Amino acid sequence: MNEKITILHTSDIHGYILPINYTNNQPENIGLAKIASEMKTYKKDNLILIDTGDTLQGSPMMYVHHKYLENSFQPMAKVLNYLSYDYYIPGNHDFNYGKAYLKNFTNNLNATTLCANIMTSENKLYFGKSFDIYTTKQGVKIAIIGLTTEYIPNWEQASHIKDISFNSVIETLRKTLLEIKLCNPDAILVAYHGGFEKDLDSHKLIIKDTKENVGSAILEEFPEIDVLLTGHQHRQIIRKINNTIISQPSKNGEGFSTIELEFQKNDSWQLISSNFSFRNSLDFLPDQNIIDMVSSEEKLTQEKLNQVIGFIENKALLINNQFEARLNKHPIVTLINKIQLEVSDAMISAMSLANESTGFKQKITVRDVLSTYPFANTLTVVQISGDKLKVALEENAKYFTIKDNQIAISEEFSTPKKQHYNYDMFDGIEYTIKVSNPIGQRITSLTRKGKAIKPTDSFSLVLNNYRATGGGDFEIFRNLDIVSEIPKDFSVIIIEYIQKTKTISPTNTNNIKVIK
Repeated sequence: MNEKITILHTSDIHGYILPINYTNNQPENIGLAKIASEMKTYKKDNLILIDTGDTLQGSPMMYVHHKYLENSFQPMAKVLNYLSYDYYIPGNHDFNYGKAYLKNFTNNLNATTLCANIMTSENKLYFGKSFDIYTTKQGVKIAIIGLTTEYIPNWEQASHIKDISFNSVIETLRKTLLEIKLCNPDAILVAYHGGFEKDLDSHKLIIKDTKENVGSAILEEFPEIDVLLTGHQHRQIIRKINNTIISQPSKNGEGFSTIELEFQKNDSWQLISSNFSFRNSLDFLPDQNIIDMVSSEEKLTQEKLNQVIGFIENKALLINNQFEARLNKHPIVTLINKIQLEVSDAMISAMSLANESTGFKQKITVRDVLSTYPFANTLTVVQISGDKLKVALEENAKYFTIKDNQIAISEEFSTPKKQHYNYDMFDGIEYTIKVSNPIGQRITSLTRKGKAIKPTDSFSLVLNNYRATGGGDFEIFRNLDIVSEIPKDFSVIIIEYIQKTKTISPTNTNNIKVIK
C-alpha cells in the first residue's frame, strides 16, 4: 500500500497579493494572486500548504491597511484562508506593526500557527502550539515543527516584543524532536523562518554566524529531518542535501515550492521516494477571485499612494542608478538625513537607502515616499564617541571593494541576500573612504564642520531603530546610551514633513568622498 503527500511552500510574501509593481503600477510577476491559480490545481487530498513567515509587512497595501484599517480583517488573512493554508510560521517582519496587529492576523487565520521557540514572560508558547502531527486518512503521520529566527530582539522595536522571549532555535528543536519522537511520526518536517549561514555545497560560512540563520546547523545536527522549509533570505532553493529536502521559495510571491513525498507500508510506513520543484509565478495568470477579494483595500491603497503631498523645486530627485546613489551620495539621502536631524535635534544623522529606492518625482506623492523609504522603522537618538563613530564608518566602508581596478559593491552585500540597506550614509560630519586600504583602515579623514574628530569627542546621532539595536551586524550601536526615541513610523514623518514644507529645495552636502 502506497500513500502520496504533497507540500506547497511559500515564504516572505511581504504582503504582495496583486501582480503589481507599486512604484509605477506596472504588471510584475509577483503576488499571491498569480501563484494561487496554480496552487488551486493541486488535489486537496493529502495536500499541505505552509507559509514560513514575513507575510504581513512590506507592500504598500499592507502599509495602508495598517494605517487606516488596522482593526479590520487583514487582506493577507483573507487570501490565505481562501487558499486553505494549513500552517503559518511567524517571521521577523510580522512583528513590525506590533503584537496586536499580528495577533489579529493569527486569530483570523484558519491555518494553525506553529512556533516552538517564541515564549511569553511566563515561559509559555506565545503562539500556542510548537508542532502538529498531520495524519492522512490511511494513517501516514508527518510531524511539522515551527521555528522563527531568534535574532528578532536585535531588530524589533522593544514595545512590539515586550514580554516575549526568543529562544535558541537549535536548543528548542533538540527538545521538540525528543517530544515528537514519542508520537512515532513517519516523517519529520521543520518549517523555519530563517536561512542558511553556510554555503550549501562547500559548507563554509558565507555570513557572520550570529544565529540569525541556522539552517546549516539544523542540517548538520538533525539528519533525521526529512524536509526543511526555510525563508528570510529571499533565495530560491529547492534541492536535497544528504537525505533532507530543503526549500526556500524566493520572495513577494515570485513562486512557490512543491514537494511530493511517497510512502509505502509494510510493517510500518516508510518514505520511499520524493519529487520537488520550484514553480515560477511567471507561468501563471492571476486568480480573479483574489483580485476581487482585495479590491476595496486596493482602491484605498491607490488613493493614498496617488495623494500629492509636495513639490521638488527645479527638477525631480529620482534615483536612476542604485550603486551611483551610494557611491556619490544622492541628494535624497541629504534630504532624508535633514529630516531626521530636524525631528530629532541630533548632531549627526545616518540613513540607508532600500535595495531598490525610487526617489521623488517633481510632484511628490505618498507612493514616492513609500517606494523610497519602505522600511517600518522608527528613529532613535544615541550618544556616540568619536572612536566608536569611526568604527561604525569602517563597518560601512566594507560595502565597497575594488574589482577590475574600479570601485564596486562587496559580494557579501549581494550574496546570498541583497543587503544594500546595510550601507549607511551620514550627514553632520565629513569623511573619506579609501577603498583600496585594508578593511578597518579605510576612513582616512573624519571631521565635523571642518574640525578633526577626536576619539574622546561625543555626539548625538540619529538613526533608525533597526540599526540602533545592532541590525546589520552593527554591534557598535547596540550598547550606546539612548538619548531619546521617536516612536512614530519614520515614513509618516517624511510624509508630514513634505506636507508642511510644500516645496522642497534639494541640496547635497557632498560630505562623503569614496575614492580608490
